[in-house]
Amino acid sequence: MSQLSKYFEEKDFELLKSIGEEVLVKKGKIIIEERTKRNELYYILDGEVKVYSEKLGEELVITKLGKGDFVGEIGFFLKSLRTANVKAETDVKMIKIDEKKFKKIEEEYPKLAIKMYKALIENLSDKLAKTSIELETVNILYKATTD
Repeated sequence: MSQLSKYFEEKDFELLKSIGEEVLVKKGKIIIEERTKRNELYYILDGEVKVYSEKLGEELVITKLGKGDFVGEIGFFLKSLRTANVKAETDVKMIKIDEKKFKKIEEEYPKLAIKMYKALIENLSDKLAKTSIELETVNILYKATTD
């Protein structure tokens, strides 16, 4: 179950779709480009994306996301350069929410905004927990190879 579906009823999804822009992205297309500044948040309705970074010419896969996940939330909320690339691994259907549309949700539909914030907090917390475990594993492996 996605974080959003834990908080949203069907009418909430319909409202989000009516406010945001539903976009279809073909397999292989870049959705978000690392080190660019675009202020959009995406909610994946269907399909799968790969989140990755390119370092020294190598592709480092950070995670794969799918139906029910948000993507682009770090750059969106921090208003910073994008920290990773996001590429469609399959054809993907998403809701794109820009800053103006998010402000509309906050002002005109505060209950919807609260539900979105809860889902986003849970989403980011899950990502942080997974990253912490991965870093701990890397640290253990590093120590094992350097002792």
